[in-house]
Amino acid sequence: MTAEGQGGENTSEVPLPEGRSAQSRSGSSSGGSAQKTVTINAGLETVMSTIADFDNYPDWVPAIRKTSIVSTDDAGRPARVDFVLIAGIVEDEYQLDYSWSEDGTEVSWSLSEPSILQTRQDGSYSLAPGERPGTTDVTYSIDVELTVEMLGRFRERAEKRIINAALEDLAARVETR
Repeated sequence: MTAEGQGGENTSEVPLPEGRSAQSRSGSSSGGSAQKTVTINAGLETVMSTIADFDNYPDWVPAIRKTSIVSTDDAGRPARVDFVLIAGIVEDEYQLDYSWSEDGTEVSWSLSEPSILQTRQDGSYSLAPGERPGTTDVTYSIDVELTVEMLGRFRERAEKRIINAALEDLAARVETR
């Protein structure tokens, strides 16, 4: 399967395992956006319940050291979540506000307030039934504005790692449940 990316000022091909590829798109040197779609070997409800299980993110997302659900919506889903991220020399604590679609196929988020490293973060997971029974197509989109300027090549490399890790870590967690 080919993973897809959309729009943006600069576009580059991202090699992925199993013959997949994705487009990474980016904007300014302090911010950029990226999107990628992969197929996960699990049903839509299993994938979404894993995404919503913030308490266990530190178990399967290497850079996330701690999470804390601050508030929930009327349906009991996380509405605001605190994160502690440590990836090499990069450390950040931030809070995201979540919105969940009624049909259970999409969750989106935005940064509650600027953090040490980010002035803005908007993202989403969009899910759709895959072509094969028991599979789910998962599209991860993220748009981040950093507090510091990064050289284009370093920013693009970081974006690729973030988006690949987000989907690969999710797939590994879901497919081993």
